[in-house]
Amino acid sequence: MRAALQFAAVTGIVLPLVPDHALGPAGTLNPYKIWLMVVLISGLGFAGYVAMRLLGARAGNTATALLGGLAVHAILIAAAANFLLKAGLAFTLGGPGLRAPVAIILGATAAIAAAYIHLT
Repeated sequence: MRAALQFAAVTGIVLPLVPDHALGPAGTLNPYKIWLMVVLISGLGFAGYVAMRLLGARAGNTATALLGGLAVHAILIAAAANFLLKAGLAFTLGGPGLRAPVAIILGATAAIAAAYIHLT
């Protein structure tokens, strides 16, 4: 219960109060985006906590690792897509061209997880 309240406070109380405009040298720091990353990382930790409580330590740790891997891959794919859009390459590489790498990454993550579960 305490973990849920802490996550709710980070998400529902603090995040709306953080300013959403650029600060710092050359306007490179946005406090809202920085705190949003705190919320995402806290959410992953909270999901791991819930998984461990529901599934036990072994399966909960595996589920947390899978969630973390998928989150990292999703962030990497979003950053690559943003780069392609800004570089003007999204039209030539978009659509089915981006679906195949995503499927490969997710398939590899699932294969690694399955091997880990089988070996432990």
